[in-house]
Amino acid sequence: TLVATIMSNGGLDIFAEREGFSVKRTKVGDRYVLEEMLSGGYNLGGEQSGHVIFSEHSTTGDGLLTAIKLLQVMFGEGTQLSALVDAVPHLPQLLVNCQVSRKDRWQENPIVAEAVQQTKDKLGAYGRVVVRPSGTEPLMRVMVEGQDEALLHKIANELAALLAKELN
Repeated sequence: TLVATIMSNGGLDIFAEREGFSVKRTKVGDRYVLEEMLSGGYNLGGEQSGHVIFSEHSTTGDGLLTAIKLLQVMFGEGTQLSALVDAVPHLPQLLVNCQVSRKDRWQENPIVAEAVQQTKDKLGAYGRVVVRPSGTEPLMRVMVEGQDEALLHKIANELAALLAKELN
């Protein structure tokens, strides 16, 4: 099992299914990744920002350790880094921020809930929508992921505009 945040690319799930392991999702933040790793007894976790945690060695992300582990895989497999990267599908993903004055209780807004569900429906089987408040700014973050980039731009901006209208 690999622990990753909700913002990690959905291609990771496709790769995991193909390779026979699972992905456990957490809230954004390496502290949540570590918490899940420790409670579940998992060895590897990280987030899209590059924080990678090997719990058998450390409880925090360590770039040098990650590089060493990657080199071990490359030499062990006799392969190039590009081949390892190409093995994991990457779904187009778009993040849009919108300024809001009220980010608390946004999940209780029925108009927002309906819009999020409609957005998910438009994206289909490989689509994802993550809406979350920024932890540090008066913003809502809208992440959409799917196969059609043009559609992603359209629906991410529509959803962000609706959030701005409903939460200001």
